[in-house]
Amino acid sequence: MSRLAAQGCHVTILDDLSAGAPLDTADASIKFVNGDIADPSTVRAVLGERPFDHVIHLAAIHFIPRCDADPRAAFMVNVVGTRNLVEALVPSSSLKSLVFASSVAVYAPSAEVLSEDADTVPMDIYGWSKLVCEDLVRSASVRGGWRAVCCRLSNLIGPGESESAPLS
Repeated sequence: MSRLAAQGCHVTILDDLSAGAPLDTADASIKFVNGDIADPSTVRAVLGERPFDHVIHLAAIHFIPRCDADPRAAFMVNVVGTRNLVEALVPSSSLKSLVFASSVAVYAPSAEVLSEDADTVPMDIYGWSKLVCEDLVRSASVRGGWRAVCCRLSNLIGPGESESAPLS
């Protein structure tokens, strides 16, 4: 986020803090909103504060044991939250693009190198939720007239990684 701000972008972060602490938002061009993406009124309020040119959608419950233990929560955040976001963005006249963080979990496990043309065969609620979200994003982008990119990310490691976080 700080890199975007350093490039002159105004950044708004919507996070419910269920998987971490708030980011340092001492930079005036970064605004933090503590809220739930599964609440449509919260999403509409955040998006109504100013025009957005680009949106990067990273919100999800991604820790597989947590998704398996509470599939309703995974569905609410991952699918309902994505639907709330894209439906609030459809009427936007300023939006140019949405980048959605999907997952390689939409594919069946494979020892082979996968391509984007590989069959999608999710093995768990997380993979299914991401595949449904991809369809929601694509459909909304057609209706809204903005560009959508669904990135099927693999496991990421590094600073801020929360995969080892205990179940709550």
